[in-house]
Amino acid sequence: MKSPMMLSGQALLRGCLLLILAFSAVSNVSAQPVIRLPTNRGTPALIPAGPNAEAPAKAAVTKVPTANDAATNPTEAEPGVNPPINVDGNFLVGPVYVRPPELTLNTNVPQGKVRQFSMDSAASKFYPGIGRKVFGTVDPKNPKTLIVETNPAPYHRTITVYVPSQYVPGTEAPLMVTHDGPGMNQPDMTLPRMLDNMIAQHRLPAMILVMIANGGGDAQGSQRGLE
Repeated sequence: MKSPMMLSGQALLRGCLLLILAFSAVSNVSAQPVIRLPTNRGTPALIPAGPNAEAPAKAAVTKVPTANDAATNPTEAEPGVNPPINVDGNFLVGPVYVRPPELTLNTNVPQGKVRQFSMDSAASKFYPGIGRKVFGTVDPKNPKTLIVETNPAPYHRTITVYVPSQYVPGTEAPLMVTHDGPGMNQPDMTLPRMLDNMIAQHRLPAMILVMIANGGGDAQGSQRGLE
C-alpha cells in the first residue's frame, strides 16, 4: 500500500535543501516511505500540499485540535508539489511522488568537469590511518563490546572534485563537501548534474563540490570505524 508522508512546511524545506545539496547516491527516487496512514488515530489535522495550501495552513493555526481530526484527513495530495515555504503547518505530501527534474541530465546547460585523485594517509600529519590484525574478542566485562587491538596502517582515499563550467579560475567560490563519495574510476554524476542544472537556472551560485570517499573497513579497528 502506498503511504503519504506528513511533514511541516519548515521541516520539509530543510529536508529538501539537504536532499538537493548533499544527496550524492540516489538509486531509486520513487521509493515509497513506510509511514502511518493520515487517517490513523492520533494524526493531527492535515492540509494537502498544493498551490492552495497557504490559506488553510494559516487558518489552521487558530483551530483547536479534536479527536476526529485524523478521521477526516485527506489521503492524497497533488503529485509533485510541496507545501508552501512561508507558512508552517501539518501537510500531506504524496502518496504519488514525481522524479525531480534536477536529476535529469540536460545537455542544453553548461556541463561542469569532474576530476578524481587519490590521497595517501601516509602524507597526513594528523590521520596516519588505523588497522587491526583480527576482528576482536568479546570483552568479558561487557559482552556487548569488543576488545580490538589496533595498529597504524596506511590507506588510500579517493577524492572527486566537481568544478562548474561557470567558475572563473582564481576567484573565490562556495565549497560543498560530501562524505562517502564515489570510488576511483566510478564517479557518481548525480550530484554534479544536479548542480549543473541548478547553477544554470541561477538557483545556486557557481560552487565547487568535493566528494570524499570513506576510509575503508567498518566497525572498530578500521579507518571508517574510527571516522
